[in-house]
Amino acid sequence: MNQPNDKHPNLEERVADLEKLFGSIIENEQELIKLSKRHTFNVREISGSVGNLQLDVGDLRERFDGMEHKIDKIDAAQGEHSKRFDKLETIMLQILDRLPQPEGE
Repeated sequence: MNQPNDKHPNLEERVADLEKLFGSIIENEQELIKLSKRHTFNVREISGSVGNLQLDVGDLRERFDGMEHKIDKIDAAQGEHSKRFDKLETIMLQILDRLPQPEGE
């Protein structure tokens, strides 16, 4: 049957080795839990930072859209002014044509 062998450690030594091994496993798991918590925290911080950047970019886009809209309005108004000046120029030339020309020209 199973006889104790001098080459193998006795039961108390085997139990002590198992307790040491399980103690190491528990310490490793505790370190892994700490690392996991740090990782989760860092991911949340990065996510929050990226979220803020997205908000900032969205705000900038809104502002640029507003500025672009205003520039479009200015361009439209300038186009209307150009048309009015063209009409005024035509009227002024017609008036000048009707005025008597000075002699010698």
